Amino acid sequence: MGFILDSIVRKDIVIGPETISTDYITDSIDISGIEDDFAITFVYDNGTSVNMNIYLQVSTDNLNFADVSNSGENITDNDGTHIWDLQSTGTSFLRVRIQVTGGSIDLQKIEFVGKRRH
Repeated sequence: MGFILDSIVRKDIVIGPETISTDYITDSIDISGIEDDFAITFVYDNGTSVNMNIYLQVSTDNLNFADVSNSGENITDNDGTHIWDLQSTGTSFLRVRIQVTGGSIDLQKIEFVGKRRH
């Protein structure tokens, strides 16, 4: 009998509040032990004149990062939640990039949720 794919892995990427008003990149997290699909939740509030683009970035060496194709999302609401739901990327590290075109937000949380065998 094989191992069961159901152990939930939760990692906080950012625990806020953290005010974002200029371009911002989170610290990276190691996702090398994750198998199959995973999700990232991005929660913010207290926005003012919000116009930002948020992206997922991945890396194989934790030095050279690239945006995940089609991960870019423009946010203009003063508060909200965005969830990226992805299939396995084959990479080992992940982070979030925020490109600020205008305004500010209070970033409350960015959380990673994935699965692994146990």
